[in-house]
Amino acid sequence: PTPLSRGRLLLATELRGAHRYWQMSDRLHPPVYPKNFTGSRMVGVVGSADAKVTTWFGDNPEYVHGINMMPFTPITEELLP
Repeated sequence: PTPLSRGRLLLATELRGAHRYWQMSDRLHPPVYPKNFTGSRMVGVVGSADAKVTTWFGDNPEYVHGINMMPFTPITEELLP
């Protein structure tokens, strides 16, 4: 494989993981997280044994979504619904 095809594979894998484990989707069966995450549609903090809809500096929705979008790069657009 060429470096370009390896890069595409790594990017696709990263995007798939972000959509599955950080963003809530109605299309995921079985769901990854309990139903109490469906309201925010995003996880704020993922630990080895838990997941929370909050950040270390607050639980406002803009904090939870904003921390997951940073840093903003050209590929960020692919992560937005």
